[in-house]
Amino acid sequence: MARSKEERLKALLEKFRAVAPERLEKMNAAWLTLERTPDAPEAAAELLREIHTLKGEARAVGLAEANAVAHRTEDVLQLVARAGWRVGSETFSAVLGAFDLLERIIRGDEGAAASLSATVDRLDAALTGLSPGASAPAPAAAPSSPAPARPSAPEPEAVAGAAMRVETLRVPASRVGQLSESMAQVLVQGRALRRELEGLTADAVGVPAAWAAVRRRVSRLAEVEHQLDLLFREVESSVRGLRLVPVSVLFSGVPRLVRDVALQVGKAVTLQVEGEDVEADKRVVEDLREPLLHLVRNAVDHGIEPARAREAAGKPAVGVVRLKASTQGGELVVSVSDDGAGLDPDGLRASAIKKGLLSAEAASRLDDAQARQLVFLSGFSTRAEVTDLSGRGVGLDVVRASVERLGGRVRLGGERGKGVDVELAVPLSVTLTPCLVVTLGGHRCALPSVTVDRVLPWDERRVQQTPRGLVVQVGDGDFLPASELATLLALPSPPGEGDRLLVLQSGPERFALRTPDAGREAELLVRPPGPPLRRHPLLAGLAATDEGAPVLLLSVAGLLERTRLGLSPKRERGARERRQRVLLVVEDSPIYQELVTALLGGLGHDVRLARDGQEAVELLGQQVVDAVLSDIQMPRMDGLALLRWIRGSEKLKTLPVVLLSALGSAEDKRRGLEAGADGYLVKADLSEQALASAIERVLG
Repeated sequence: MARSKEERLKALLEKFRAVAPERLEKMNAAWLTLERTPDAPEAAAELLREIHTLKGEARAVGLAEANAVAHRTEDVLQLVARAGWRVGSETFSAVLGAFDLLERIIRGDEGAAASLSATVDRLDAALTGLSPGASAPAPAAAPSSPAPARPSAPEPEAVAGAAMRVETLRVPASRVGQLSESMAQVLVQGRALRRELEGLTADAVGVPAAWAAVRRRVSRLAEVEHQLDLLFREVESSVRGLRLVPVSVLFSGVPRLVRDVALQVGKAVTLQVEGEDVEADKRVVEDLREPLLHLVRNAVDHGIEPARAREAAGKPAVGVVRLKASTQGGELVVSVSDDGAGLDPDGLRASAIKKGLLSAEAASRLDDAQARQLVFLSGFSTRAEVTDLSGRGVGLDVVRASVERLGGRVRLGGERGKGVDVELAVPLSVTLTPCLVVTLGGHRCALPSVTVDRVLPWDERRVQQTPRGLVVQVGDGDFLPASELATLLALPSPPGEGDRLLVLQSGPERFALRTPDAGREAELLVRPPGPPLRRHPLLAGLAATDEGAPVLLLSVAGLLERTRLGLSPKRERGARERRQRVLLVVEDSPIYQELVTALLGGLGHDVRLARDGQEAVELLGQQVVDAVLSDIQMPRMDGLALLRWIRGSEKLKTLPVVLLSALGSAEDKRRGLEAGADGYLVKADLSEQALASAIERVLG
């Protein structure tokens, strides 16, 4: 049955949205190349080709705004080309802003329209500057419906090529992923069926004739399962090959990020990249993107010193950020390093104490290597002020959680005065993750097998209570911090004679956990946890056993943190209660009122509610609060108007304000921060941990 015009247009739009990001990445890369090296004809040709194609495609699929922005951007680029690709930073920034807006429009960001006028004005200013005495051309027409396709007659070579056999197909990555996961599910279900039948035969003693045949069938099923396992491995290998993408896809946004952040903080930074041709599973590459960008942003904003400070320390004025990818033993290893100031252990201890994350006594027990690991604590920051580049409740704890969700690990290195090196090691493919599954009080918990160093019998004679906490002797003289896994998780599991000691590795550190059994090895299909569990400090993922029972994949680094610092859930709650704050939540949605109140109540805070900005103004005139958490879009008085009122009040102008909004674009955050907000949280990412981190950052 022929598709309607609307169906054809929808299919075209979906295809355009699938290919446009690649065009935009090429445009960004070529534009940045031309900024550094104007005499780069290949980059110039690619940039003009991609913007022209994108403009036409946007018009064909009915994205009039994208077509108009691309048209105006192409006008600018053609004039820049005539000038030999040598122009000022304002023009370069205007074009980069246009690329950003195109990405938002194509993605379907409803807030993109608000930036359209400002972006076009900047492009018009660039056109005027490039063509002295000339006025900017009229805006590109915005068609109300897509123009019909008018293909020209194909060249003879194209006709011949069309008659040839098709060697490649464009297949959505999501379908390849579904195939891979389906094969994994088939294998898991096959194993479960065999075990179920084996259980039946074990109960069949005394019924020789009938069950002899069943046993033969079970034996045959075991052979089939073995063949299925081999088939799965073969198909998985093929599917994994289909899903492999070069790491250059992961690195593509980094040059732009380094340029933008360096420009914003007034530093001179150069980027060195190695290993772009290394390949890994598409999901691995996608899931590493945000952690990687956060690390790069940190390196430029926090790590690299200003030029004068570098020169005073005998360093070149221009800082260096290095990005490297390699494969080691079935793992993708990505490192981000800089030659900046490095980490100061004393400063880290002091900051942890000030933020209430550690007592002075606990901080004094940490050696320098352990003190450097404090940067992975939830809510940790060394910044006295909060900017749009640092803070906002998202720190290296989220980087670590993202990597552990992939079954990987994070290693932190570097020296004071010589920079920081952060290494992310994750499996090349994550279809099935080898894990050790332990049962605690009826709950199944898993640890990535790569983190399990060894499993030993529990021996009370090797356990000692020291001023630093519980330690256990492993080997001849190696003492490791230790704890009971059930205690850390607040689960019932009384000690027994058959208990085991799991020795685990997290980065450069090892520690030990007491468990009720040695656990069993299993390959699990791990999925990331959704909100509100996404940022739980001890949870890295969710899975299921062969029988369908739920399994919690634990964060090994989170377990180490609690073991080393002696934190249990009960003690954490007590610490929060001692830091109780009175918080005003301004929100018109009853759903979010209940959610935010519950999360803040779980942190031990006293919550007041206002349904809009006007009600908040009235309440602030009657009560004293420690901070305000406000929605933006509300009736009567919105969040930005409330924020401006607070900043204009002589009595309340220093009151900390954190904005809570469904709007999560960079432009939305920028407007909130420019209005005077101390923090900005997106509602889709709300969690107890995110709120706790934001509150600790703004209140100290």
